[in-house]
Amino acid sequence: MKRLLAVMALLPALWNGASAITPEEAFTSAPAEVFPLLDRNSRLDMLDYFRSGLDTPTANRLDGRSAVTGLSSGSLSVRLSDVSTAQLVVLPSRGDTIVAVVTTMNVPAKDSSIAFYTSDWQPLATDSYFKAPTLADWTAKGHRAAELEQNVPFMLAAIDIDQPAGTLTLTNSLAEFLAPEVYGSISGAIVPSITYRWDGRHYSR
Repeated sequence: MKRLLAVMALLPALWNGASAITPEEAFTSAPAEVFPLLDRNSRLDMLDYFRSGLDTPTANRLDGRSAVTGLSSGSLSVRLSDVSTAQLVVLPSRGDTIVAVVTTMNVPAKDSSIAFYTSDWQPLATDSYFKAPTLADWTAKGHRAAELEQNVPFMLAAIDIDQPAGTLTLTNSLAEFLAPEVYGSISGAIVPSITYRWDGRHYSR
């Protein structure tokens, strides 16, 4: 009886382990709309080069050069083009593993978007896992969002996920976009970064 109870207690862990997906598997199995510049063979080549310690780039569909730039047990980073990068992160959850994909453009300032998927690449509602900060959230203590509204028509921020630490950090990149004198006038009223934490279901502050 004790042995049966022990086996039953292990079933949830075994189930979660069976449903896990590695960053490499997620990268190579992603549908074309997730990485439109890279077909599956190109992604496999990029992984082979990275694992071999080579910095050889792979031609993408726009005749640019792409390469895997980082790989760990929980995430994979890619240089998609001269002005764009991507980060694929495998997030542990209570059910199916969740895959987050951060795409960052750098024209002229870094700005990121994020999307969430199931392990078999079914799209998930972004708002269920991450709610982007408002201008009020970016406002430093002792200041009001109204101070920023005239000079910040829209927010620009780069997203980076630290999977082992369970954090998602947005870093303010307005200094790369606004004129120096304009940014200087508001820099004290805006926070440099905002960090969220993964609780197994979503990112929250």
